[in-house]
Amino acid sequence: MVQTTRRQAIHVLIVLALLILQAGLAIASMRGKSCTLDETLHIASGLRHFYWGHGDTSFGAPTFPRFVAALSVALHRLEVKLPSPTEPASTAADQWDFGSRILHAMPGPDGSTLDNQGHGIVVAARVGIVALMLILSLVVYGFARDLLGSWSALYSMALCALSPNIIAHGTLVTTDISATLGFVGSVWGFWRMTRCVGWLNLLMTVCFLSILIHSKITGLAVVPILALTIAVAVVSKRPLPVALWRRGYELKNRAARCAILGGSLFLVPILAVVGMYGFYQVRCLAGETANTMTSRAENGTFQTAYSGDGSSLTGQMRDLVRRASDAYRSSRTHPAFLDGRISKTGFRSYFPLAFLYKSSLATLAGVGLALCLITRRALRRGAAQLKSIHNGWVPVGAFLIMYAVLSVHSTVNIGLRYILPVYGFLFVVTGLVGQWAEKRKLGKVCAGATLILAAGCNLSAYPHYLAYFNPIAGGSENGYKHLVDSNLDWGQDMILLAEYAKQRKLDVVHLSRYGSDNPDAYGMRTRSLVCYFEYKPRIPLWITCLEPTPSLQPCYRPSTM
Repeated sequence: MVQTTRRQAIHVLIVLALLILQAGLAIASMRGKSCTLDETLHIASGLRHFYWGHGDTSFGAPTFPRFVAALSVALHRLEVKLPSPTEPASTAADQWDFGSRILHAMPGPDGSTLDNQGHGIVVAARVGIVALMLILSLVVYGFARDLLGSWSALYSMALCALSPNIIAHGTLVTTDISATLGFVGSVWGFWRMTRCVGWLNLLMTVCFLSILIHSKITGLAVVPILALTIAVAVVSKRPLPVALWRRGYELKNRAARCAILGGSLFLVPILAVVGMYGFYQVRCLAGETANTMTSRAENGTFQTAYSGDGSSLTGQMRDLVRRASDAYRSSRTHPAFLDGRISKTGFRSYFPLAFLYKSSLATLAGVGLALCLITRRALRRGAAQLKSIHNGWVPVGAFLIMYAVLSVHSTVNIGLRYILPVYGFLFVVTGLVGQWAEKRKLGKVCAGATLILAAGCNLSAYPHYLAYFNPIAGGSENGYKHLVDSNLDWGQDMILLAEYAKQRKLDVVHLSRYGSDNPDAYGMRTRSLVCYFEYKPRIPLWITCLEPTPSLQPCYRPSTM
């Protein structure tokens, strides 16, 4: 008993150490990174909804990560000055100008700027996303533990905690980590419900599915996976425990199990939506600041904006399904760059190659070893014994196959972040290596080698996790030859550029960038080349700037898709 307690204590300490390590690496790396392109939109929308209660909370809108970011800013007790509600930046539906006024000192109609600590607000908002990343690591640990055991789960969690890709997007205010958490958590929670219908499993599933629905429109892709999980549970002969009351029951009848689990599949999404909407009604949690009081006096009390085909529940559900189907249609086009080639309709090989180029060698090694172990077990057991395989692997494998097919057929090829949920499930699968290490000496050697490799890959990428490329792609210094966009440069290094210009004593920096930050805020005098987004007053596209005059800056307005 004493030895068991000691092992449990060591186990808990290792989990805490991994969480502290991941949080430390994330916070230390993000402090020196400027605001990326999409963060201007997400932070602005979150602050607008948090302080004014005015924002889009329709189905599929990425409201949850924005609200978490705004809540983190409030908990840091930073003074956030918002524009007057009567300004065009406040009244227009476009959040880019609103965010630029708050974060990037863009002048208002009267030429004045808001005295905000823009970079401080960005860092504070990112802390909220770091918290979601840590929860994701715990979810990976919990899922792997249920499938494979405690020590296998530690291996999965270690690879997740040290992954450059997870830390890169876990330190940015975007929807990617939140959606990944929603995908992995909802599949895990629903699979647990097929093992025992209890309040804890029900609450887990509702919470994670709610996060997913309010993080990304493509979250609807989880529905067929949940349905498949139910089908496997119903087909199996295993009784279904139901512990919703003081006295538990075991349902052995297949029809009863189908009714209970089918009802759960119908009820859980409704509870997820209703629960999140109830949460959103708690607004202005930071208190009655002078800014919110002024805004109410000038413009009246804001109401939460609902978009869609109508304000009714059915209207928004129809709009959600329509937008989700549009997101996966091959008719959508977006310019893409891959290995020196440009295409308007994307590449079938984009995401497989992006995964190959940007995944750490430790992740690739862990996944490769896990696939070898799966193949070996399948050949040893034979087709007749496949029924004995843990049914928890069914939703994991189905999700990976489904997402792989969707990504290959996707025509929107603008970043590895679009397949980030795949990493969450792959880390669960790599727990097989940890299980092998418990039984075989060779397994211990392989597991230890991959963990050492994971630490080395992480240190080699620090603090530039977003621009990380593995040696297969020629390292980070050659990444630009293969991928661009959020794979490489999302505008995150404006601080480093300003330091470089100061060291070289450059009077003017000729700047072409893919970001939304304000170079003036870092003391740089810039002459703007054609940029994807420009924070300054706008004029028609392709007008050439001959002098670094703020009113003459060519720009291209990014879509808010």
